Order: sequence, then C-alpha cells, then structure tokens
Amino acid sequence: MLLDAETFLHELSRLFGDSRESGSVNITFKQLTGANLVRAFKGKPEAASADPHDVRCIIHAKGPHARLSTIIGARDVVRFQISIAALFKTNMINLKKKERKPKAPKKKAE
Repeated sequence: MLLDAETFLHELSRLFGDSRESGSVNITFKQLTGANLVRAFKGKPEAASADPHDVRCIIHAKGPHARLSTIIGARDVVRFQISIAALFKTNMINLKKKERKPKAPKKKAE
C-alpha cells in the first residue's frame, strides 16, 4: 500500500509494535528512475515525468501482517532518514545480546 511519508512512519511504528514479541520487519530502499518510476506510479507517466532530474527513492517495509511503501523526493530524503533513524532507535529495545560461552583454559603442552 503506497502511503505518504508521515503515514508511512506511523504505520511502520505500529508494524514494529506488532512484531515485538515474534517476527521481523524488513525494510528496503531503492532509487526510482526512468522505467522504475513509471511502474511505481502504475503507468501514469504524467505523475512520473514531472522533472527527469528529480530523483526519488521508494521505501518498502514488510512485516508479519502488512506491506507498506512510500516514495520520497530527493530534497526530503535527509529529513526522512532522520525520522526513520529515531524510529529505529526507539524500537530496538528487544535486541538480545549474544550469549557467549566461557572459554576453557588452554592446556599447556609439556
């Protein structure tokens, strides 16, 4: 489902909440240019060809029960990445430290 940036961040936060106990969230970033841009706008070339030098980025998020996506313009990427980084930091509380087994002392060669 294609959402605007603010709604995407809100829904992504809910997606992180849904997968808190079990499951995972996969996020991908992809640059949109040319044919990819027309495909993203479902064959509407007038929406895709506003400015050929306007580079856009599509972000997909896939969770246990939902798929989200949004398209960000080049001038909004930095602001969006700051927002999504803050969202990542607040939702990384369930990461577990790797349990390390104690190393047995090495036997000395006689």
